[in-house]
Amino acid sequence: MSTLRTAAARTLAWALWLGGWLVLGDIGQHGGAQWAGGLLPLAGWLALIGLLLHLSVALRLPRSALAATLFAAATLAAAGLWRANATLTVTGWAVLVVGASRAVRSVRLTASGPGVFKVTAKPASPIGPALAGGLLAWALAGDLPALREHTTVLISSLFVAAALLALLLPRATAPAGCRAGLFDCALPAGALERWRKPADWPLLAATLAMLPMMAALPTLADSCGALGWPPSRATGAHLAAMLLPGALCAGLLRHATARQRLQAVGLLLLSGGAVMWTWPGTAGLMGGMLLHGIAWSLAWAGTLVGPREPASFPTARASALAAALGMAAATVALGITIDQAGPAALLATHSALAIFGALGLAAAAWHGQPTRQVA
Repeated sequence: MSTLRTAAARTLAWALWLGGWLVLGDIGQHGGAQWAGGLLPLAGWLALIGLLLHLSVALRLPRSALAATLFAAATLAAAGLWRANATLTVTGWAVLVVGASRAVRSVRLTASGPGVFKVTAKPASPIGPALAGGLLAWALAGDLPALREHTTVLISSLFVAAALLALLLPRATAPAGCRAGLFDCALPAGALERWRKPADWPLLAATLAMLPMMAALPTLADSCGALGWPPSRATGAHLAAMLLPGALCAGLLRHATARQRLQAVGLLLLSGGAVMWTWPGTAGLMGGMLLHGIAWSLAWAGTLVGPREPASFPTARASALAAALGMAAATVALGITIDQAGPAALLATHSALAIFGALGLAAAAWHGQPTRQVA
């Protein structure tokens, strides 16, 4: 029963996480002033999530308070959607994501005494719930142009998610915490020292691919009509590339060596760059980004299938805040570059990922396999 509760909570949390990228990205593209390429709502959302995690990591909330927080956040986000107010939507959705993360952690951990929590059994991998959450987010928000015509459905979904998470909460709730960034390490912590080993570059570059892919979805959805792709198909293809390979290949990744994982990820990054360089236009960009999405999927899943060491709360605070603020700054920079250069900014971004992948492969071949698995 606890496994099913954990899977259900994780699925809802991932649906809110991925749905936030889709909805807030669309709001930035079509609502109000087009600052930073329309990516300012996403950047503010990421920064606020990191700040809330940082401030609340040791905060003890009783079940009733956390449930009330979930409903209040859903109400705030719903009011923002109804009134087309980006600030309210960003704020409410950020609180809702953090509350969902707290709910997942509380379901995973069992109180063994006043203020003491422990894991009673090794939790199952979040890869399956992430895929289910992605499917749910796509079903509700994958058709980006239609979002503005189905606000009521989206608002109702927020309240349903808050209600289900509240029902899944145990009697005692645990403090927040993440060992290496946000959402099961979907966004990595910004530790610059990791880049000192060129052999690790393919894995590190792949973990960064989620940001430009998700941030660019609303922009690409508007231009995919020229390819005969409806926006929902483009969104579904991107989400599938990011979530399905990790789920299908989890068993292989569990038995693969670090060198084999690095080679697979590096070759995907390099192949994505080659597709974009040799196949000009939106089709080449889409194809390259899909390959980079697969690289992210394998790199992310690879960090979850091996042994995991729990982080102390101070480390969790720094990791979540560093990941969120770093990604928020990168989102603003990407948006400004898109404003100036258009799709060429995405081509340059993914080309850089491909180059780091190629250099990392060369370094690994020259010096031998990487000495550790990058988290």
